Amino acid sequence: MNDKMNDPECVTRKVKTAPHDYSKENLLATFTPQKQLTPEQIFWSNDLMKMKSEALKERTKRITPSAIIDEERGFEQTKACYLQEVIPFFKTLKDNFEGIQKALTKEVKEMKDVFEELEAEVAQYAVDRKHDAIELKNPLIANDNLIAKCLSQEVFCVATNSELNVAQFTDMHVANTTAKTCCLALEDELANLRETNNQDNQTELNDHFSRLETTDSQITKLTDQVTHLQAQNDLFRAENDKIKQHYKELYDSIKITCAKHIEQVTKATTENMNLKTGVSKATVNPLVFARDKHAIDVEPIVPRLRNNRNAHLDYLRHLKKSVETIRDIVEEAKVKTNVPLPPSTGVDCYPTASGSQPMSHVKPNRISPAKGDTKLPVDNQPRKNKSHLRTSNRIDSSSRL
Repeated sequence: MNDKMNDPECVTRKVKTAPHDYSKENLLATFTPQKQLTPEQIFWSNDLMKMKSEALKERTKRITPSAIIDEERGFEQTKACYLQEVIPFFKTLKDNFEGIQKALTKEVKEMKDVFEELEAEVAQYAVDRKHDAIELKNPLIANDNLIAKCLSQEVFCVATNSELNVAQFTDMHVANTTAKTCCLALEDELANLRETNNQDNQTELNDHFSRLETTDSQITKLTDQVTHLQAQNDLFRAENDKIKQHYKELYDSIKITCAKHIEQVTKATTENMNLKTGVSKATVNPLVFARDKHAIDVEPIVPRLRNNRNAHLDYLRHLKKSVETIRDIVEEAKVKTNVPLPPSTGVDCYPTASGSQPMSHVKPNRISPAKGDTKLPVDNQPRKNKSHLRTSNRIDSSSRL
């Protein structure tokens, strides 16, 4: 504490290190309010209140030299009273005073600790203040150094810029004069070239423009041709699609009619068999048909020729001939047996071959003679491979159109 009082910084700052005199402060105009007590202070204050109350209770029994004061009697002057009342009373007083002394010493220690903490804070504040002053001086010194440096650089820049400006001005003047001379020379050369090459350039330009016009006309013609061809191609495609659809419809219709005709032929054969069984009782000479006359051979179309128009035409032609042979057979049987046939055998001629489409060629399409007891002796003819049906006469849709 004495060292801090003798510290020159504390002397210069006039720091008060003396303890506070609370008796004077309590008499000031602005009274400092009482701070909140700590738990320890509350504990000791409760003990003091207990001791005060006990002391007041014991004060009723006062010991005086005369033993009688103000009409009150004190302790009896006996050994038993002295041992039982006086000695315990003094012991309690002694204990109370010792407790008070301990509490006071503890409070004094706490106050000392508080004052030491305050002194440490004051010292730290002084050190921080010195540190802040040093930190404030450092930027000022750096600022002064920067100002001096900037001034020196400005002086150097002004001197160098003046020299550079003079040198640059001279160089620019020389370059300007040379550029002017070059421009004059170029202008003279351009004037000469215009005079000499005006006619040649005009003829070249005319030739070039004429070539461009011819090429442009050719390009327009070609574009017109291309557009015309594209339109024709579109028309051909549309017509091809229509023809394909028509062929498909014809194919479906022929397929249906063929199935109906096969049904009718089978029905006619069954009726013929029934008629033959009915006529078998009569004596009828068996008929022998000529091989060449009643030969039926309708070969299905090869799969690779199903899209060939000529193949379909030939197939329909041979199918028509086979139907005619069947009709001849029925007519001969009708004439020779004199047996009336049903009004219609159900066998009709196929339509003309134009615009036809292939049918579903399966094995039941081939017509065989009727089976029964009176079977007509028609010999099995060997299958003839027709070369004209095997040729690959493929016709493109564009050639048909």
